[in-house]
Amino acid sequence: MIAWLKKARQTRTRVTSASAMAEERIAGLELAARTLCAVLLTVQLLTWLTLFAYDSQLGDSWQSALLTLLPLAALLILWKFSAKRPLVGPRRWLLLLLVPNLWLDIYLCMLGSSSLLENFIPTFPAYGRVLVVTLFPLATVLLSRWNGVPYGVFPLRYLLILMFAISTVFSGADISLRRLQPINLPGLHDLSTGVISGAGAVWPVCLLFLLPLSVPRSQEKKKGLPLFWLIPAVMFLLWALWMSMLHPWQYGDPLLPGQKLTAISQYSRSMLINQLGTLFWTSILPVGLIGSLYAGQEILLTAMPASPRLLWPLALLLPGAVLLLLPRAWVMGWMEWLLPLRWLTAFAAGVALLFVKGKEARA
Repeated sequence: MIAWLKKARQTRTRVTSASAMAEERIAGLELAARTLCAVLLTVQLLTWLTLFAYDSQLGDSWQSALLTLLPLAALLILWKFSAKRPLVGPRRWLLLLLVPNLWLDIYLCMLGSSSLLENFIPTFPAYGRVLVVTLFPLATVLLSRWNGVPYGVFPLRYLLILMFAISTVFSGADISLRRLQPINLPGLHDLSTGVISGAGAVWPVCLLFLLPLSVPRSQEKKKGLPLFWLIPAVMFLLWALWMSMLHPWQYGDPLLPGQKLTAISQYSRSMLINQLGTLFWTSILPVGLIGSLYAGQEILLTAMPASPRLLWPLALLLPGAVLLLLPRAWVMGWMEWLLPLRWLTAFAAGVALLFVKGKEARA
């Protein structure tokens, strides 16, 4: 009887072995990293929609947002299979195809952050804005060490969702379904152009299957993975619908990027909600910038493990800092051509990983 009681008690006792604790830590890090990837996906989708899509499509932008989920689904399916095998041998070098995508993502986050500073503090010098959006994320990544970035972003997930909701569904703005433009066949050409443009913004969904790269993958089955791409997709569609039902600006209005990002908040009937809507962008853009630096550092260290770790955050930030010093109109014109290419590089990397075999480590 005593032996049976001891056995029954042991079956209810949680395993506390060193291997079980290590596996639990890895699973926790994976959860934090997937949350970070969801934030990166949200940032790129909302930034593309606000800075590029709405200018050219206005009330039709919600249609492009809806169809942009098709290239997202394509990458999701591809990378679900291509990232299953270990990243060893030549497979780890293929990840370098994603680095140009991160350069473009980092520039967009730096552009949005710098423009918000310009919008709220017009007297702040241009070089000062560049220093702020360069040195702050650089110091954050360096001080956070290996995995401090995903662990630091994880507690912010509910706060960011709340501020997003305040910017849209709880803003109290005067929205109207009659402002939505119906889908019509003559407009499919413009619609397809918008989808091609927006396809580049969906590429961070690939990172859901990669990060974190600094630890061995957890053996436990990934639970709730669809939430980490479905929630950004829902937020993306809600933002597109609210813009189309509000029409916060018209084509040709000479607005700064910072003014476009906060345009929806201006329609709120409450000053407090207006400020909280602005706080959404001032929070999520730095998080997106720091998260992109972390992802790039992980990829570069995986491809070149013997390289100095402190070098990569600066190398990832430098192109964006240079572009901020160039004429904005000229750079934004080139961005409209370069941003869609992010989908192609992510797709090419996924296909290559699907067929290229890594060398197995010798026993």
